[in-house]
Amino acid sequence: DAARGNTVQLTPWSLVTGGNPALKSEESESQNYGVIFTPRFLPGFSLNVDYWNIVKTNAVTSADFDGPFVNPTLYDYASTRAAPSSSDIAAGWLGPVTMVDSRPINASKVSTEGVDVRLRYNWETELMGSFALNANATFTNNFLLQISPTAAPVNRINGGGTAPLKWRGLGSLTCS
Repeated sequence: DAARGNTVQLTPWSLVTGGNPALKSEESESQNYGVIFTPRFLPGFSLNVDYWNIVKTNAVTSADFDGPFVNPTLYDYASTRAAPSSSDIAAGWLGPVTMVDSRPINASKVSTEGVDVRLRYNWETELMGSFALNANATFTNNFLLQISPTAAPVNRINGGGTAPLKWRGLGSLTCS
């Protein structure tokens, strides 16, 4: 327990799981703007550029059972602690955890913004047949994630794991 000198808690504690009747619906607002460029002077070519901005509030999250032990400040909403003993007070420790509530709650906020670009070009040649060039790229400007009601939003771009990359894309060239 990080709030108790990184010691292992040997006293029993309760874990509350299941549904939460106080849970509210997640809500989101989004803005999308796009342009498609298909010039007459270059048949078979198109360029799409789309801007997006999404803000989700009341996002549903839950505490892992070990969250209050690993990061007591971040997950203080999900735990109940006993009163600290005199030796706990002398050590500057909180009391031991008596309960962890891992039921889902509306605590999280997600805000993301970026641009998607798609390029397509189809053309035919007399000697080599038909070609199709496709390229897609996404630039994610931010992916702000607030994981608990007591946490500050963190930009998760290039953060590893399931976090999005700032740039990602793919392309192909096919012929037939």
